[in-house]
Amino acid sequence: DGNSTSFPADDSPMARFEILALSGSPVAYVAVRGAQVVSVIDTGPGKEVARIITGETPLSVLMTPDERYLFVANTGDQNASDNRITVIETATHRVAKTITVGASPLDLAVSPDGQRVYVSNSQSRSVSVIDVARLEESLRLNVSTVGDGPFGIAVSKDGARLFVTDIDANAVRVLNANTGATQAQIEGVASPRSLMLSPDGTRLYVAGFDGGIGVVNTVSNTMDQVIDTGGASIFRVAVSPDGARVYATDRANGNLLVVDTAEGRVTHTVPVLTDANETRDLFVSADGERVYVT
Repeated sequence: DGNSTSFPADDSPMARFEILALSGSPVAYVAVRGAQVVSVIDTGPGKEVARIITGETPLSVLMTPDERYLFVANTGDQNASDNRITVIETATHRVAKTITVGASPLDLAVSPDGQRVYVSNSQSRSVSVIDVARLEESLRLNVSTVGDGPFGIAVSKDGARLFVTDIDANAVRVLNANTGATQAQIEGVASPRSLMLSPDGTRLYVAGFDGGIGVVNTVSNTMDQVIDTGGASIFRVAVSPDGARVYATDRANGNLLVVDTAEGRVTHTVPVLTDANETRDLFVSADGERVYVT
């Protein structure tokens, strides 16, 4: 009919983009709370290669054992809590699902079989149980904390028990993973914040927000020892793959503490932040050669 169409249109701007060549080293995902994103870092050159938008104030990131999904807890701020988990596909960096949970989701833990993700809802006294296959909350467990909470969370090696921190009660609660019923209450560390299991699951390390690292025997549900940290406030703990070391963030002084688990004492204090404080989260590489501290 005498009509013609050009593609692309003559007046359309050219698309400009950069192709990022990854080094082949592992990729680290870091919650950047102020920017409301997850930062994607190529650990080879130590370069940020992407940012993924999340919800309000992302604080925790967890990867499923098959490395398919990232679960991000959006906690909100002091003026308004959030109640969403952002699920990100690692292959595409796209948001696969947003899941509604309890108020101010904080810490995350995954079951040994990778089928469940547990979320501590820090302002609703509950734990959300997320079905990973369906990407939806399948269960919400009520937790009778003294004040706000629970905060830290971990799963036993057999998947039958949950460990959560009750900060105001100065206790770790042991819960039935299916019903939420309290099976035991373990005291010994003031203001317990975060938890981490040993590789064999026989010990649970407890970060003391008011100082100290608790060592819980998960067979007897008793506190075997409280490791002296010289009063340093501990935010997060992580364990080396061989279980020989525990790493802890000394938040107020910007340090990383190294604990020899056989000796039960702090052997090294590493100044991570020389010009600031608030060392928070940390992660140990799969080969145990590096520790990443935020």
